[in-house]
Amino acid sequence: MYICLYIYIDHYEFVTLICSPIFCHIPLITVQAEARKLGLVGWVRNTEAGTVEGQLQGQRSKVEKMQDWLKSTGSPKSHITKAEFKKEKPIEGLEHSSFNVVK
Repeated sequence: MYICLYIYIDHYEFVTLICSPIFCHIPLITVQAEARKLGLVGWVRNTEAGTVEGQLQGQRSKVEKMQDWLKSTGSPKSHITKAEFKKEKPIEGLEHSSFNVVK
């Protein structure tokens, strides 16, 4: 049994690097790396409101580790003042094959 969880992060300050010809947001890449390291799948993206949202899927213990990481550690280039996790639900199988940054 897997768990599906949505991420909502408000008041998210980040550093942007120019990776010609596109912009890369270091925190999202760091979130992606941590999620992949834990074996999670799903997605993350910046919103027009300047917040971050996403979805985590995987084993409960690994999703909980990612929640703790997002609340207490996060990207070294960011400052997260509030992280909310909503719409938790059990799922029979994973709906994604990897963890991606969505634009």
